[in-house]
Amino acid sequence: MKKIIGCAFAACLLSQAALAQNGGGALPAPAATGVASYVSGGVGSDESAALRAVAPRYPLELLFTRHMPSKEEYTAGVHVKLSDGSGKVLIDTVPNGPIMLIDVPDGAYQVEAVKDGAVKKENVTLKKGRHKRLTFSWDEGPAGG
Repeated sequence: MKKIIGCAFAACLLSQAALAQNGGGALPAPAATGVASYVSGGVGSDESAALRAVAPRYPLELLFTRHMPSKEEYTAGVHVKLSDGSGKVLIDTVPNGPIMLIDVPDGAYQVEAVKDGAVKKENVTLKKGRHKRLTFSWDEGPAGG
């Protein structure tokens, strides 16, 4: 009986350690396309906290927001393309939320983010051990979109 209780206690400690590493919530499943991999989400507060907690481990973090009359708030439904220095598209997707963490080799990249037809582009150079965050913001339209 003591052995069973000891094993259960150890399993509990391990699961709490894993949650602490993820920022307290479950991370969404990662996706990979060639040399690039990414994870996206952040719709709920637990998932958002988990993604923010692991963001420094990724070379590139993308945040998508919209300007509201009195504040900034996260937005989703953004079409993202990540291209390398030669123009080759490495990622072409609509993330599963307002936060996207990308792991790619060192180099120069262009990020294109499109929301409701409005295109935003940013160039970024990534270097080993460095974390960059790009925020793409759109103005709230008169009809609420």
